[in-house]
Amino acid sequence: MSVIIIGGGISGQLVQFCVPEAEILDWGRVPKRRLGSLTRMFGANYLWEKLPNIPCTEFSVVTHVDGQEATHESIRRYKEKIGKTFDQLHWDSQFRPLMKGYDITTLPKLRVRYESRVKEVFVKDKYLLLVTGETISYDTLISTIPLYALMEMCHIKCEKPFQYRPIFVRIEDRPLEAPYPLETWYVNYLSDPDITPYRYTDRNGERHYEGLTSMGKIPTRKITPGKIYPNPGIEITLELLRENNIYCFGRFANWNPEELLHDTFKDINNWASSR
Repeated sequence: MSVIIIGGGISGQLVQFCVPEAEILDWGRVPKRRLGSLTRMFGANYLWEKLPNIPCTEFSVVTHVDGQEATHESIRRYKEKIGKTFDQLHWDSQFRPLMKGYDITTLPKLRVRYESRVKEVFVKDKYLLLVTGETISYDTLISTIPLYALMEMCHIKCEKPFQYRPIFVRIEDRPLEAPYPLETWYVNYLSDPDITPYRYTDRNGERHYEGLTSMGKIPTRKITPGKIYPNPGIEITLELLRENNIYCFGRFANWNPEELLHDTFKDINNWASSR
């Protein structure tokens, strides 16, 4: 059974961890070096739970809104600032004042075909067309790329527009007056609509600002799709894909703003166990 994965990010790597024979196609160039951690290397990106059988580092995380422990009112102001509704279900987890965080340290050596950009997916005939003209057959296709990109490749019509806003990241040295020890991560959400960043994170000797618009002349990194918003029409599309042996794993692939990496890994494990 040939398993092909589109996307060599952390979700694609975790699929290959669970299904070692799977082949990853990634459109990027070969990385110059392997980073020391594997979750996204900016802002408040860390694991909320350890991943089974995967080595992780552990650290403390302090979370505030406007420099103080979160309240329903401060969270409501923050959510309004970023254009999201207040979600009581996730409040206790996201805004816990003190919690443990984790970061993946090592995974087995990857087998990735870099500079392999998929142009089209021929769903009925089960093969991919790369931009180079090469075709690749598959039995099962895994997508970890944004759902709208996969739908375009598969020629599936989007009934409702996908809403998202790029995230702009600015990284500076951690200020000497930072309130917590160097080894502690500090996440401070900013609810004031007149302040451009919506949060900053002190991590590993740096302060990472994240905003939904660029932050002045200081160089910023633009992350797309960034912050995503629910789309009520996607479940029909995901079911159609599954019926054709195409599975989506990851927040952007499922277009689920609340999905975290430990949720993704559980989904991958469940799928891999049921094959």
